[in-house]
Amino acid sequence: KKAAEDAINSNDIKAVYLSSKGSHIENIDFFKSKGLKVIYDISDIISDNMKKIEVDIALVSFDDDKIISSAGGACILSNDYKIPYVPKEEKLSDMNVALAQMQLECFDVYKQRRSEISDIYSRAFEISKRNNRNYVFGNIDRDESNFFTFSLFLDNTDDDLKFFEKRKIPVKKTFSQSFIENFKDKPKFKNANFLYNKVYSIPLYYFLKQDEIELIKKVLSVLP
Repeated sequence: KKAAEDAINSNDIKAVYLSSKGSHIENIDFFKSKGLKVIYDISDIISDNMKKIEVDIALVSFDDDKIISSAGGACILSNDYKIPYVPKEEKLSDMNVALAQMQLECFDVYKQRRSEISDIYSRAFEISKRNNRNYVFGNIDRDESNFFTFSLFLDNTDDDLKFFEKRKIPVKKTFSQSFIENFKDKPKFKNANFLYNKVYSIPLYYFLKQDEIELIKKVLSVLP
């Protein structure tokens, strides 16, 4: 922390990139008070209260596992018209744009569906909790949940991952692409690395088919 503050105070840093997994980063005003441009990836924290966040540039990924998905692509949001122009060949197709726009306009509907799926998972997981080894990793969001993920703490990680793999359920590290990836296996970050290696997310997408949801529900109910 001190090294970061020293770099900021020495004017060596002109902008800061922030990315969050499910909860808004606090103290953004600290960076703005230092005259820094704030670039914020909000792909996993899109919610009803986004107007509370004031940044210079917001980034939104539209990949398949994001809250807003148009089968790839992304967008840049800013009031600063000096942002470099995006070449025509890099722009999303009209179909991708329409799909993303529809989801933004119907955000409450999509959020409600993700909430319903999350409840199904939770009830199924309660059945398998007898041994108390694994548990749902709570609401990562500090504020109202946007249900961007359903995360599990997997105590016997290797065996649990094989259990999901055998049943063809894709899981991924909840905190992948987060800051801790730059410090994997560093002893001084042992607590963060412990969670990085133990917490996994299972599919929680609006577009999940009913048979896919039923399969995940069944697997969660018999998780060792």
